[in-house]
Amino acid sequence: MTTKRWLPAAALLLAACTDDGSRPGATVPLAVSWMEWPTAVTAQTHGTIRVVGYHGVCGTLALEVAQSGPSSVSVAATEHFDSDPPPPCLAIIGILDTVLPLPRLVTPTGPTGLFTIDAPVVDPLGGTGRRIFGFVALTDQQFNDAVQLGGRALVKADSLGCSWARADIPDIAGPYVLSSDLNLPDHNWFSAFVSGEFSAALSPRCGQDPLLQLRLVEVDAGP
Repeated sequence: MTTKRWLPAAALLLAACTDDGSRPGATVPLAVSWMEWPTAVTAQTHGTIRVVGYHGVCGTLALEVAQSGPSSVSVAATEHFDSDPPPPCLAIIGILDTVLPLPRLVTPTGPTGLFTIDAPVVDPLGGTGRRIFGFVALTDQQFNDAVQLGGRALVKADSLGCSWARADIPDIAGPYVLSSDLNLPDHNWFSAFVSGEFSAALSPRCGQDPLLQLRLVEVDAGP
């Protein structure tokens, strides 16, 4: 199921338009902002991945999740327009929030393995590039639906000694209490890229259990 919400275009600009050469018109590659997926999948139980990002409102969306290498899974999102250049329809943009099936994973070295999950992102300077959001394991044991996540986030260390993270798109995910404290000034929200998983706590921390354990947090440099 796909959920769409509308925002002013000033909230975020879409990636630059490119002609993919396969259909008349123009195709816009879309950046992914946030993703969630299970910890481990099996050959029989593939699981799903939640994909969140922005899109225009007058094109045709296309989303794909595929095994892209011996140990990698890639997410692609595009919006196709029948004209080139696309029509001037960026008065508003939408939030794409959809759940897609993961592909059946295979590894050339045996029945198990660890796969990276990557997708196109917008960097802090406004460019685009593909990067790893996290990992999913292929196992011959048991499917593990514990949530892994990654993407653009806001992080904060508050005045009560709690550290937090949430998706940078409003009302998508979080805020979650972190298992480890961040060293951030001023008790403000900072833009970052994060990757992590949830882990049970011995006792609730800052009112939450489980806690978000970050394996990666890259706080954007200030102006």
